[in-house]
Amino acid sequence: MIPQGNPDTDYSKIERIIEWGGEIVGATSGAVIGTLLGGPIGATIGAGGGLILQEVFVKAGTEFSQRVLAPRERMRVGAATYYAIEAIKRKLEGEEHPRDDGFFEAELGFRSKADEILEGVLLKSKDAFEEKKIVHLGRFYANVAFSKEISAERSSLFLYLFERLTFRQLCLIQVISQPHRYRLRASELSNKRIIPEAWAALQEIYEMTRMNLVRQEIASGGQVDLFWGLGAIAPQRLRLTSLGLDMNLYFSLNEIAKEDLEIAVRYLLEDSNVELP
Repeated sequence: MIPQGNPDTDYSKIERIIEWGGEIVGATSGAVIGTLLGGPIGATIGAGGGLILQEVFVKAGTEFSQRVLAPRERMRVGAATYYAIEAIKRKLEGEEHPRDDGFFEAELGFRSKADEILEGVLLKSKDAFEEKKIVHLGRFYANVAFSKEISAERSSLFLYLFERLTFRQLCLIQVISQPHRYRLRASELSNKRIIPEAWAALQEIYEMTRMNLVRQEIASGGQVDLFWGLGAIAPQRLRLTSLGLDMNLYFSLNEIAKEDLEIAVRYLLEDSNVELP
């Protein structure tokens, strides 16, 4: 059961935080709220079972409005709040319902898991110097708030892993999720002299294998290939693990712009010239 929120909540602190993110989300501070809400914030997240969500954001807004943040940190927190509420608005308009498994219920002496995960999202956003990652943190909170399939504990793990990933690694997760969309290189680069940027991309893939997000199939297919060295990575044979698939899903990496994906994958294509002369 979802606990009921207060329909008379003061939304001013949420609105102020959303205004902080105007530069990042691509609108002036005054226009951000109008673009997202089209009216009072309560009309966005205070209907269709979303009253408890507005309470969560009000508490977070109160907390973060009292923190000492650098100007750019405030922008990032504001942008993440915007992106989360934007996704929540779409879900409510699509007649989806927030989870009802106790996620929003406070334990004796402790906050609710919803409060904890939102704070985690905003803290990770505050420190996200690669600001293209922020939209996916906001989307993550919206997805978690509506899905009973992911526990608060696993959500915390996902936030920990997400913080360790570069934006290019997020792009590569999305690329690997649809391996037939790109002409990825099938051959290995062992014993070849490769340009530094290509090695860097391979290093990022290797790090994701160590995080159990990506695996490589053997050439005949099916089984996992234990490769040794960056040169043994064959992009065409890369696949996401179940953990990688969930990261791709819950962080809405399918929303990454096509241009960013093409930049991320350019050193992994079949026809890319990555060898030194």
